[in-house]
Amino acid sequence: MSAAETPKTVFYLHQYFRTPTEGGALRSWFVAEALARRGARVEIITAHNRASYERRVLGECLTVHYLPVPYANAMGPLARIRAFTAFAWRAWRLAGRLAHEIPGPKICFATSTPLTVGVVAQTLRIWRGVPYVFEVRDLWPEAPIQLGYVRAAPVRWLLRRAERWIYNGARRIIALSPGMVAGVQATGTATAVGLVPNMADTAVFQPTYAGSGEPPAPFIILYAGALGRANRVIFLLDAAQATRQALPEVQFVIAGDGAEATALQAEVARRGLPNVTLVGALDRAGVQLWRARAAASFTCFDTLPVLDTTSPNKFFEGLAAGALSITTTRGWLRELVERHACGFGYDPQQPAEFVEKLRPFVAERHRLRAAQEAARHLAETEFSREHLATEAAKFILS
Repeated sequence: MSAAETPKTVFYLHQYFRTPTEGGALRSWFVAEALARRGARVEIITAHNRASYERRVLGECLTVHYLPVPYANAMGPLARIRAFTAFAWRAWRLAGRLAHEIPGPKICFATSTPLTVGVVAQTLRIWRGVPYVFEVRDLWPEAPIQLGYVRAAPVRWLLRRAERWIYNGARRIIALSPGMVAGVQATGTATAVGLVPNMADTAVFQPTYAGSGEPPAPFIILYAGALGRANRVIFLLDAAQATRQALPEVQFVIAGDGAEATALQAEVARRGLPNVTLVGALDRAGVQLWRARAAASFTCFDTLPVLDTTSPNKFFEGLAAGALSITTTRGWLRELVERHACGFGYDPQQPAEFVEKLRPFVAERHRLRAAQEAARHLAETEFSREHLATEAAKFILS
């Protein structure tokens, strides 16, 4: 492709964009960096909880536009809908103005969730002639439908029509897991779908192989992520309760915030679980500290088919940190850890199964170390952020 044909400006739509100085997932930051390295001018349109619009220049080719649209995981369904709608409206107006002002070839890259960013991209294509690539981070609207947030049949029909409309208008689609690829293709769209899974930051998260030395240190199992309805972190409390007497050296740490945080704290107190500690939301340095101390990484979601397709940042952080990987999902994450011998999956409604699968790793530290090294190897060979961010940038700009 000649230089004249290469898109030079990328309008990057992501409502929850984060930089390395903040907590949270950094996939969009890594992809934006990779786009800039390939010569693109990147205009990121996102939201923040402050009262006014802000514009920050983070490099020669990277600018972030912060729209004043408050959002928190603790919001209820109606508040979330208002936030999604407000961001879509403001983002559409700003992107349209920028598309008019900035000369040269352009492309829009819209990453969900929510699905409403796809509406912005589609209308920008119709209004300003800017083609777009759409990224599926979760299967919407299937996820909120299965979680029970969308019950009315006419609304379900409308959301599924909007989903197909967005997919069909895209130049290409990126999905973060094989299950998401299949979910997109099941809608009947003819748009090409590529797999670019989530990324392991092997530069920031370095393995310490905690808990695998002698004399035995406390065996810490870390959950670091959102405490929302879909995450179902109560499964970790069930595991901790089953483990308390059977494996007293095992400690559980929960790092994060969300709608279920207060209820989880109350449930820990009600059950009397001294082996569970909630440390609240952490910045990136705080997450690094706990990852270095943890022997294992815990990934859990509710037992719904759509959630077996997830590609969560916390899972890949655990791989990069060289942690034994434990998951409650039944999809590709469980297949990964079992195929690569870097952890185990279990039925979260059978906490006794968790105890029996964990026991050998606590008792035989050489087995733990082998699984931890396998996790790090998997992160380096299949999920390196440098490689995957570059692949995503190529997919967007090609």
